Amino acid sequence: MDVWTLLVILVRRWYVVVPVIALTAVVAFQAERSVQATYASEAAVILTVPASSVDEDGVPTQSNPYLSFPSSLGVSANAMVRVVGSADTRNRFAARGLLGTYELGVDRGSPVVGWRVEGQDVEQVVATSTALQEEVILQLDVLQTSAGAPPNQRIVGKLLGAPQAPTTTPGQSTRVVVIVAGLGVALSASLAVLADTLIRRRGAGGLDSVSARRHVDRSRRPEQPGAGGGRSGVADEQDELDERTPGALRDIPGGWSDDRASRAEQARVVGR
Repeated sequence: MDVWTLLVILVRRWYVVVPVIALTAVVAFQAERSVQATYASEAAVILTVPASSVDEDGVPTQSNPYLSFPSSLGVSANAMVRVVGSADTRNRFAARGLLGTYELGVDRGSPVVGWRVEGQDVEQVVATSTALQEEVILQLDVLQTSAGAPPNQRIVGKLLGAPQAPTTTPGQSTRVVVIVAGLGVALSASLAVLADTLIRRRGAGGLDSVSARRHVDRSRRPEQPGAGGGRSGVADEQDELDERTPGALRDIPGGWSDDRASRAEQARVVGR
């Protein structure tokens, strides 16, 4: 079935399509209202070298940590993603009433650790994002302490700006509406095609029944001569006579007659 045929069926069976589409619109509206809004917040921590250090003479010096980003910072950032994103950390967050479905990421070689938190409770989203910031800085300190790094050479984690305020993500409700609408359109098209097929078959069956009844009536009709509605036996013999060649009528005694009864009688003579 091509697209044009389907469109013709949909137009012809509009009384099936319109109610289904209307019902689909109502269901989609209710489904969209029933889906709870999802809030999301993003934040990131950048790892830098210490701002103060000690020179060769043991004199403390100050430096700009953003002027130097050695490759070791990227390695440390990847380590933080693995530690904070582990199942153990997520379980501890869930036990504290926080969300354990956050996402962490870091670009290759980048010293920036970013995360995204989604949830249906705004306060829970904010609390989880704040806890992630604290966890990254804490685990960075634990990692360096376990390695015996001196205090004046430790990597520092700093928050990149204020955490993003939670915003609604309409993606989930939009997906629900699209799915319901697609199912409604498919259902309306299927019902229209089904109704069109059944109606056409029913109409064809009715025509066959009428034709069969007419054939039975003709076969049961008595062959009685005279005026009336159907064809008589004389008329049938007349048709048989008309199919004969004119040359056969030359031997009929009395010649040819235009009278219907006489022509039937002449047909019997010819048949002999």
